[in-house]
Amino acid sequence: MHKPGFTKIQHRIIFILALPLLLSSCEFQCSLGETQRDKMADGRMEVQISKLYNGIQLKTNKLNVNKAYLIDGETGDRIENSNFVDFTSPVKLILMFDETGWNTEDGVVIPGASETIKNEEGRIILDEKDLFENIDGVTPEDVKVISLTANIRLDKSSPPTEFDISFRVWDKRGSGFVEGSYTLYSK
Repeated sequence: MHKPGFTKIQHRIIFILALPLLLSSCEFQCSLGETQRDKMADGRMEVQISKLYNGIQLKTNKLNVNKAYLIDGETGDRIENSNFVDFTSPVKLILMFDETGWNTEDGVVIPGASETIKNEEGRIILDEKDLFENIDGVTPEDVKVISLTANIRLDKSSPPTEFDISFRVWDKRGSGFVEGSYTLYSK
């Protein structure tokens, strides 16, 4: 005899359909730091950063990342390295660069940034190709800190889940880029 109510599949479908996602733009600030890099077989540089937090995996070419971590987008508090969040506020990735590697022309740098979010089944639920599409340029000082904010909202009754976030920041005037990923887990 079938029990009344939703099946497990129906719960997942409702969960996926009820998952509103927003991706905020980016903001810029200033910072300094140092990195260590190892050359990969294909010529790109893999970053070995002592100041890399939250399980962030990072590869770079020509752009120097000094520090990478996650914060609560509303309070500014650091997210614990376990990356368990309640998804009631945005999660902000902070990437701190030094000024080297960016191509400056007429006193400005033109950055690009993309972000993709996948659910635990591997389905792409957000794919932003260029968050800086409408930016004509910023000062070299402005690209010292780039933040990408993912706003993932879950219903309180949602089962435990995870999201894989991949990102790329690049110099639109050169070959410099940083690409990476991290995973967020629901509490």
